[in-house]
Amino acid sequence: MLVAFVAGILLLVRLFGSVAAGVDPVDASPLPQQQLREAAIRSPGGVYADSNHPGARRFIVPHDGASPPPTMLRVAGHDGDAASPWEATLVVDGSMHVTIDLSAKGGPAALRGAVRPSGDVAWSDGGVWPYLSALPTVTLPRERIGYSDDASAAATPLDATLVALEDARCGWRSRESLVGPCPGGGLGQTVRSAAMRSAAQCAASCCDLATCTSWQWRRDAGCHHGGDVRLGMEKDGPTAWCEFDPPFPWIGERLLERSAGAVVVDRRTRACGATWRSPQKPLRGQCFGLGPRRVAMAASMSAEKCRAACCADAKCETWQFRKDKGCFYSGGVTCRPATSEAEFRPFAGRRKRVAERTYTPPAAGSV
Repeated sequence: MLVAFVAGILLLVRLFGSVAAGVDPVDASPLPQQQLREAAIRSPGGVYADSNHPGARRFIVPHDGASPPPTMLRVAGHDGDAASPWEATLVVDGSMHVTIDLSAKGGPAALRGAVRPSGDVAWSDGGVWPYLSALPTVTLPRERIGYSDDASAAATPLDATLVALEDARCGWRSRESLVGPCPGGGLGQTVRSAAMRSAAQCAASCCDLATCTSWQWRRDAGCHHGGDVRLGMEKDGPTAWCEFDPPFPWIGERLLERSAGAVVVDRRTRACGATWRSPQKPLRGQCFGLGPRRVAMAASMSAEKCRAACCADAKCETWQFRKDKGCFYSGGVTCRPATSEAEFRPFAGRRKRVAERTYTPPAAGSV
């Protein structure tokens, strides 16, 4: 989570880096600024300037109030170079005195300070952190984070803040992620850079490029940038298209294998018996050329029924089933073998809003 946190801070400092001292940056909270400032007086938390580093910002994740003082808060910022963010720990006692450990960036390990009635933080070395605004906090489901390398990582208030801020700054379409594959290289350009080691970096680079409308990242596939794409069931927009659902292995097999047109392996007798048997050589990667989704004989209800429907069709040589897709079968087809389990993991990805598009019909859940 530390890597994701630091990468997220890069996004925050880029957003707030040009905000003049004393001017409140974008705040997504429904509370008035005065109430937010009063909350910061009771317990530090929000966006602060620094008298010793003009233009720099300090971000304090506010305390949730669940435990009595002293409390430890997360702090991050930079000292003029947005590419070199740092993280620190702030300890707050019951009388609103604070101590911060800045040793990670070469500073003192126990700098003392106090929260003023204005909400500003004054330090014993003469420096002051003027309070600017609260961190915008919104409630977002875990899958919307999109920037963490660990899909199981819990979403934090700061994670939600990063997503909200990036939505506004980059123009990402909200409440959707490009988790599914884009057949035919729908996103186009592969960003081959040693610096692109995370979804956050892939997103940040696309955000700053006028030529980049969509991005996707997965550890085994790297970073991909591209133009606009359709998602799922959408019909308006470009020809480039991405699946709405995340990757998932198929169940299927070739009943007949051919070489130069001649059958060299015939599995029909074994596979088409009355008892279900798992495929000898399962086709977990997607096959192409299987034709339309099959509904006869309830084929799309289960893998067993799909196989039975294929066995009942004298022309069927290959079948595949996936619970979210249904049953498909045909004669000679091309199948792409699965190279590793990694290709069945969802992608991280977003796309920017395009004014002239209507995004209809819905992509089966995105808005």
